Order: sequence, then C-alpha cells, then structure tokens
Amino acid sequence: MAKDSAVKAQRQAVNQLKAILVTADPTLREELAPLSRRALVRACLELSEDDDSMDRVCPVNG
Repeated sequence: MAKDSAVKAQRQAVNQLKAILVTADPTLREELAPLSRRALVRACLELSEDDDSMDRVCPVNG
C-alpha cells in the first residue's frame, strides 16, 4: 500500500512538472521535451534561482 502511494505521488509530481513546462519559454520547452522522466527531473533540479534559465521556466506577465 505504501509503495502504491509513493508511485502515485511520483507520477503526480512529474505530471505537475510537465504542466509547468507548457508555459515555459519555447526554447527551454524544446530542450526538455525529449527527456525521460528521470532526466527531466534531474535537469530541473539543476536549475537555480540565480540562473537566468529560471526566467524561461516562470515568465513574469506584466
């Protein structure tokens, strides 16, 4: 039962990550789109707040 919950939570997290990428900068989206789930998570973990690439993930509307 615990394993089922962990697998479900992992799947939901990846789905949320992919949903966020829908609004990301097209260049970043194209870079991350072909990655496997594991590679996608690793690539996103490498993004930092001080990195300009974060602006491509979370564009500010205004």
